[in-house]
Amino acid sequence: MSELSIRETAERSGLSSHTLRYYEEVGLVGPVARNDAGHRRFDDDDLDRLEFVRCLLSTGMSLDRIRAFIEIDDVPATVAERRRILEVQRDLLDDEIARLRRHRAHLTEKLGHYVVT
Repeated sequence: MSELSIRETAERSGLSSHTLRYYEEVGLVGPVARNDAGHRRFDDDDLDRLEFVRCLLSTGMSLDRIRAFIEIDDVPATVAERRRILEVQRDLLDDEIARLRRHRAHLTEKLGHYVVT
């Protein structure tokens, strides 16, 4: 299992050190282990969680909603609820993809009006 400094974790995750500290503070990751000097040491589970948080953020899920999901993650009795949360987000993402495809089609149609000779 890897133990990475905050700088190394920032480089691997693409998130700033400030963002990593904030995510720990608000409960999106962690609590992160610390070494004897009190410096954060991120492990593979932390990296996986950060990747999942970034994925959910990129779908448009709010930090509050992600935090609520994480709070019930790993609680066996909440499997159905966690599934529902992810299904709702997937459906919202599907709607957004459809909207973007409509806009793309509209632009493509308009481009047909600008034939360069």
